[in-house]
Amino acid sequence: MKFFAFLIVTILLIALLQSQGQSPQKNTQAVNNSQSQNSQSQEKVVADEIKITFRGASAIPSSVYENTSKSDEYYDVINGYKKQIFWAYADCPIGNRIKSSINSILSDNNLISYYYHRPNLMSGGVFVRCSNSTSKCAQIYLYDNCSDKVCIINPKEKAIIKVDNLNFKNIANTLIEAKNW
Repeated sequence: MKFFAFLIVTILLIALLQSQGQSPQKNTQAVNNSQSQNSQSQEKVVADEIKITFRGASAIPSSVYENTSKSDEYYDVINGYKKQIFWAYADCPIGNRIKSSINSILSDNNLISYYYHRPNLMSGGVFVRCSNSTSKCAQIYLYDNCSDKVCIINPKEKAIIKVDNLNFKNIANTLIEAKNW
């Protein structure tokens, strides 16, 4: 019974297409050509807009680089010679746990030579500002993005990966996967 229903629907579809002046083969080719053109244009857009080579990474805005001078405290975090692990958290038991867990991940997985770990354990109030009086320098960008995340920054790619700061399994997996990024 299902076979006959399928056959009837197919015959009706062919009749409909022929009444509109299209053959099923031409229609299929048109759909395939359209899909091929769309995928090529999407690939081109992706290739033109995103030059990030690691899944989950995003570009650090150029304005951050433009507004961060060599004398800024966080200049090396975004311009260093190797990947940086940066995060900001209160100097408390949780912050110290994050620090020791990341240090253990780096040591246990032989990742120390791939990353520079820069925890920022804060005590008391911290005044976050740019030395050039803008709101687009490295310090503000890092505090905005890395106070509830562990950030992996690749200065060569000018890109950042953000990982939940208490998900140590995910942090470890990301650090292992990104070591040659």
